Amino acid sequence: MLNISPVGGSIPDSDKLICCTDDCIASVANWLGKGYTCMYANTWSFSFQPKEALAQSFMERIDFPKPSLDYLSSFHGIDLSFTQRPKDRKDELVLLELLEEQLTANMPVLVGIDVYECPWSTGYQIVHIEHSCLVIGLDRVRNEIQLMDAFHNKHCETLPWSIFQKSSDSYGVFEATAPTYAPHDWKHLLECSLCSADKRAQLMQSFLNLEAFAAAYAQEGLPACSSERLMLPQNFVLMKFELNRKRYALLLNQLYQFSNQRPLHEAAMKLLEMAACWEAIRFQMIKIALSGNKETARIKLLKTLQDVIAAEQRIMEQLLEWFERTVRT
Repeated sequence: MLNISPVGGSIPDSDKLICCTDDCIASVANWLGKGYTCMYANTWSFSFQPKEALAQSFMERIDFPKPSLDYLSSFHGIDLSFTQRPKDRKDELVLLELLEEQLTANMPVLVGIDVYECPWSTGYQIVHIEHSCLVIGLDRVRNEIQLMDAFHNKHCETLPWSIFQKSSDSYGVFEATAPTYAPHDWKHLLECSLCSADKRAQLMQSFLNLEAFAAAYAQEGLPACSSERLMLPQNFVLMKFELNRKRYALLLNQLYQFSNQRPLHEAAMKLLEMAACWEAIRFQMIKIALSGNKETARIKLLKTLQDVIAAEQRIMEQLLEWFERTVRT
């Protein structure tokens, strides 16, 4: 069994994220003696798709960027490739062989698993949501799999193989490689991920998309609901607004450590404040839905949304202006 410490036990509270997949990757990176924050280089982006059908809700049109596996590889030397499992689970023997092969090579495997089947989770036997863990061992005698859950700070939990293999939808294989760029090459990272001409245009479009999202919320709102538990799926989607601000702040603070450029740290601190604002907005959206989704309450919240979006735009524009004025010259 591999001895990998969950990230929850090694990262200060101010730097903790709220994402099981991120926590697994961070745990592996720490274990390998590598970094991981450059994978957040594109997390400032936000897409809001056009409405395709009358019945399509505004929540279904939200599209958040995932952490970049390309940046994880090129700046940190960690390759991670995901495979989606077939629904009939006919790949059981293939998966078992792969897990044994990776563990023999002293490398964990990131797996997606239904939180409904995780006894150590608060979602156990309550809600079906995909969760991420690391496979750190196999017990062929007892027919069990050993998992490290970084999100819940669990060093080792066991599940019967039969339950695991039926409830696991995907897996990711790690490989330690040589990075293409040095993680401390902060100028290059900012240039290619945020400050190039096409990225600037994408950033401005992201704020237009956020404004469209805010207007759509004011018009529709979340469906009225009588139970917080039934709103867990919507809650997890809305949580990504604050999560992505925390992700990008974590990256900027890391670049500040490399560069000692104070504006990077200042932008990171402001984005953490915005993350707290998005958290408060999420709580308010849930509260409004539980209170009948009244239009007057949504319109009132719209003003807060618009103020937060405008504040974020100023933060990012100031960061771009500083880069153009100070770094490029």
